[in-house]
Amino acid sequence: MPGSDVDWIMNRLLPTLPAGVLVHIHDIFLPDPYSAAWDWRGYNEQLVVADLMAGGRAVPVFSSHFMRSCASERTMAAGLDWITSPPGSFEYSLWLELARVQGQRSAGHGRPNHPLIEVIRECGCQPGRKGK
Repeated sequence: MPGSDVDWIMNRLLPTLPAGVLVHIHDIFLPDPYSAAWDWRGYNEQLVVADLMAGGRAVPVFSSHFMRSCASERTMAAGLDWITSPPGSFEYSLWLELARVQGQRSAGHGRPNHPLIEVIRECGCQPGRKGK
């Protein structure tokens, strides 16, 4: 929505940041759609974030929703099963690393393979499905 925080962050702030910067965005349920319980909110930042990732400008580093919904067995196997969520709460925290745009300097990270991408490949998670 024009003039919103999402508009300002996505269209004014993010384009000025160099590659390698880590960005946290909340209210992101990718690869799933927003929860039906949130329909009344009219959120749209997930659409812009999906475009950033599809276009190669941002690479996912960690997604709490993905880990909880698609990789719960891996989370438990890693000894992280002690991290709980209150009943009825949502996991929606997403961390991205900004990728290099042609002609842009890097902030120094530049890792080609991120842990979340490897987990996505291994779990074979698809939207709306539970992974391994």
